[in-house]
Amino acid sequence: MSITEAITERPLTRQAIQEFLTEKHLGFQPSDAEVDGAWTLAAYAINKGDLPTRDDIFGMCVGIAIDHAPLREEMSWTVETCRSRS
Repeated sequence: MSITEAITERPLTRQAIQEFLTEKHLGFQPSDAEVDGAWTLAAYAINKGDLPTRDDIFGMCVGIAIDHAPLREEMSWTVETCRSRS
């Protein structure tokens, strides 16, 4: 059962997401970041009718990396090595 099927409460609340993660998915109290991430995905699923696939998410990540690569390439980079005096 998906998160959007398990939680029928609308509008979807972070409290409902937290309870779902605690009781049905993780089995322990999620962090605030986990609740926010799950809420974002569930809200997307409700609006679009389905969750993004792993390929969709991977594609988004790769797309972001490709978009930002030229910016990182233009930056000045320095590697420093520190030795402790022991």
